[in-house]
Amino acid sequence: AGLDGETADLLRRASNLTALADQPPETAAGLDRRVAADKARLDSALRSQGYYAAAVSISVDIAAKPIALRVSAVPGSRYKFGATRLEWAPTPVESDVAALAAKAAKLPEGEPALATKVLAAQEELLAALRAAGYPFAAVDRQAVVDHDRKIMETRFVARPGPAARFGPTTLAGDSGVADGLILG
Repeated sequence: AGLDGETADLLRRASNLTALADQPPETAAGLDRRVAADKARLDSALRSQGYYAAAVSISVDIAAKPIALRVSAVPGSRYKFGATRLEWAPTPVESDVAALAAKAAKLPEGEPALATKVLAAQEELLAALRAAGYPFAAVDRQAVVDHDRKIMETRFVARPGPAARFGPTTLAGDSGVADGLILG
């Protein structure tokens, strides 16, 4: 299958060869470095869209005037999300918080393995922990691509840190306002 319009546009935006077309390198070595860097950028852009077996090639015709570049990208199969695991280090939090965290970390199994969804799930998990009273929480992620099954399995490791809880509210001094109005 070829590239869809959205993916082709992503590759154009990711390409420094395209962005710097009006600023050619001064040497052949400079062109070689730019081509190698662009190939890596295009590979990365395709992986971000779930294409983990893509083939990108860039050929250079130095005999042509001006020098001609041909970029070819064959995306291959689009990988899907597999299982998502949530682990706790060192120990899990309260069950209600753990349930919210598990929901936040869940990636849509069977849908395209998009990098933006992995990053969003990590941020959502971190936000859920912080909102539940874990201000020093951290979340690590590991994504493993299985080329035989064409899936990405993701593991999040949540490190909640100590819980921060508010104690009872007390008033000191005479504010001139009834305590009941302040304390509710």
